[in-house]
Amino acid sequence: MTKVVIDRFDGGLAETKYPNRRNVAADMHHCDIYTDPRLLKNHRALERDVNQSGSYEFYVLDAVRRSDGKILGVGYASSVSTQARFFRKNNDDITSYWQTGSVAAGNAPYYNGAIAFKDAVYCLSYSGTSNSIYRYDGDSNTTSMVSTFTESGSGAEIPKPIVHPQDGKLYMGIGKTVFVWDGSAGTVTTGITTPNTIVALSYWGTYVAIGCVDGQGRSLTYLWGRDTTITTFQEVIPFGDDRLVLLANLNGVLIGVSTRSTATTFLDAKVKVRGYAGGTPKLLKEYITDSTTNIAGVYTVWKDVLYFLDRNQSSPYPYLWSFHFNRDGEPALGKDRTALNDSDPTTYSYNFFNIHDYFFFANNTGKLTRTYDAQPLYSTHDSIYTFPRNTGIDLKDQPKLKRLSSVYVRAYANSAGYGTLKLEYSIDGGSFTTLFSETSPSGKNNYVVECLNDLNGDPLGEGRDIQFRLTFDQGIDIAEFGYDYEPVETTI
Repeated sequence: MTKVVIDRFDGGLAETKYPNRRNVAADMHHCDIYTDPRLLKNHRALERDVNQSGSYEFYVLDAVRRSDGKILGVGYASSVSTQARFFRKNNDDITSYWQTGSVAAGNAPYYNGAIAFKDAVYCLSYSGTSNSIYRYDGDSNTTSMVSTFTESGSGAEIPKPIVHPQDGKLYMGIGKTVFVWDGSAGTVTTGITTPNTIVALSYWGTYVAIGCVDGQGRSLTYLWGRDTTITTFQEVIPFGDDRLVLLANLNGVLIGVSTRSTATTFLDAKVKVRGYAGGTPKLLKEYITDSTTNIAGVYTVWKDVLYFLDRNQSSPYPYLWSFHFNRDGEPALGKDRTALNDSDPTTYSYNFFNIHDYFFFANNTGKLTRTYDAQPLYSTHDSIYTFPRNTGIDLKDQPKLKRLSSVYVRAYANSAGYGTLKLEYSIDGGSFTTLFSETSPSGKNNYVVECLNDLNGDPLGEGRDIQFRLTFDQGIDIAEFGYDYEPVETTI
């Protein structure tokens, strides 16, 4: 008899069907793998935010928190008026309502054109090739236009603006232009040549990193020394033969996320993560997705984790991807949390932002949803974690016929004991069969659910490929999963 124990869950998504590592998943949904590497946690659900009239329909697209705690946002007036507006929460509490400014902040706002700079919020709005930058300090209902420039963007989205930590200046990239704002004057600079277009903006060391794609889907990144009198670049870095979506600085490593869809030149849709720390970018993670994946260039870095949005418009609908280096330094790519409120099950999100631990999602129907604030972390939205086939099984036993003799899950219940924990298994690629579905006991207790037979009382199955799937909710933490198996003597 051989025992398999899985007690770490921080490896993210496996890149192969039969990985050697035990801390990885074949798939995951709404799972927190970052807070504690030895716990698989259920994320909080989402709830709708409200405005001053108690309505759920208002159009905040992006927001930031000022150093004094005030929350300032950017969006537009209504479903029939796309003029940009500034918003603010009526107090510093995350759960307080949104107030809508009555003064327009230019024309249509870019989805991710808001940024905090020198304790104000800036909004970039556009009409055709005319781009206007507006400033709002949050203390009055007045706004001011600080600068304009002309450049063709690519619809309602631009690369996320940045403030470079070396010079404290604001940088925005559109089309083939980088706009620089120091708080009193703006400078427009360009060195991007056809067919390249700016799709991403970040920083690396003293440089501004400008991510571009050409007309053939190839990607590259320019490192620019921030001298606006010079339109040449210090270095050009190839970032692969797929489409770069975003750049972000993660603890000094320049991370580039790329996607590719199925087309005449590609067999599989993929998400790729590359890292640059000098020399040549290294492919850190590669994951085959489905054709509905729609990675957007909107992201945030919070607590050493990079989060980015999938605007998927069909099931499983929008959710956040995540990337981080776990405590052993291993790169981990994950499907982090749903972007859906269960009351709006078929919407999709234009943008997302976070105010510290609270994540907000702006969806296509004007609803702004955010992380549920009630304790103790109750969430009726299921977390699903699918283990790879033959997880933890010795390489010599992988191809052999194997018989299961027992399976168990060790978990922690929330204080009220409302959660449900379900375990399913699949043999040789067949449909998943439920082994148990148990309501957790009351109290924050360490408890174990063990299974020696299936739901019909029959012995557990045997096969060459064995796979398990956990579904859990309402604050249950998974601490350990394990099973016993023995090889069955065959001619192979």
